[in-house]
Amino acid sequence: MSWIHREAHQKDEQLQKLKEQVETAQRCEQQQLAELTNISGSAVVSRPDHQAASQRFTLLASKYKELDREYQTTKQQLTDAHRSLTSYDELESRHAKLQEAHIVQASLVQRLQRDKQHTIALKKAVRMQEKVIRQFEQAVAQQSTEVPERSVPDQHASEAEHQVLEQQLQTNAREAAIEMNALRMHILELEMAESRRSDK
Repeated sequence: MSWIHREAHQKDEQLQKLKEQVETAQRCEQQQLAELTNISGSAVVSRPDHQAASQRFTLLASKYKELDREYQTTKQQLTDAHRSLTSYDELESRHAKLQEAHIVQASLVQRLQRDKQHTIALKKAVRMQEKVIRQFEQAVAQQSTEVPERSVPDQHASEAEHQVLEQQLQTNAREAAIEMNALRMHILELEMAESRRSDK
């Protein structure tokens, strides 16, 4: 049980006790009022009885004032307890929302980390392709300079091979360009997502 729940439970117990105190004070007040009413409405009595009744009335009036002060104090404590309990409910609600936001943020961070790792892998793949393409170009250029004089059929065969190699080179270059563009778009999306997360 979290400290918020413990505090709320304690406030509930305190609130229940205060309610019981208010109810007890109200019952005592009603009893005192009933006694005062009986005294004020009683028939005329002899002087000693009248004096005793007057003293009892004064005592009851004093007790009534004391009881009323106690009642007002308890009532104020009950109001404060209600207000405090409401504050704890609001605090618990905010705490739950913060926990939910933390879970969402943690999930977003994990996804961004996975995307970052994927981006690094793509960059390595692109660099490897570029390296292979450069080596291929160098090999084709070197082969062209080292080829000796050949007969016409051999020259035609060499030209055909060269065209095939050139087409393959162009295909590889186009594929690399497509992957590079896709990579740039992906990196841009990651940067925008990171920017939005930072703004929050």
